[in-house]
Amino acid sequence: MKYPILFLSLSLLITCSACNRRIVDFTIISTKNFDFSKAGTFKRSSGGKVTGEDKVHIILTIPLGNPDMKTAIDRAIESTHGAVALIDGVMYYRWQYYMVV
Repeated sequence: MKYPILFLSLSLLITCSACNRRIVDFTIISTKNFDFSKAGTFKRSSGGKVTGEDKVHIILTIPLGNPDMKTAIDRAIESTHGAVALIDGVMYYRWQYYMVV
């Protein structure tokens, strides 16, 4: 083969792909029950950014479940002790596909 590096890089592009899609920008979001009238008395955590994710694996184009936005929000809220909501955030849907040849 005359161009092995070109062939290798093209085969990597074909077998590995990924996509990010922005779902929503939110001011406040929660899956917990709390009194919204007291939302002005809540304090922001000084912990910085938090992430929550829900993963589902795909084998031979067959998904082994459904990724759930509620589960990702719950995991992000539970990562900070005493939190009831997330403030000023962005939610993404991301998928990656790897094909082993």
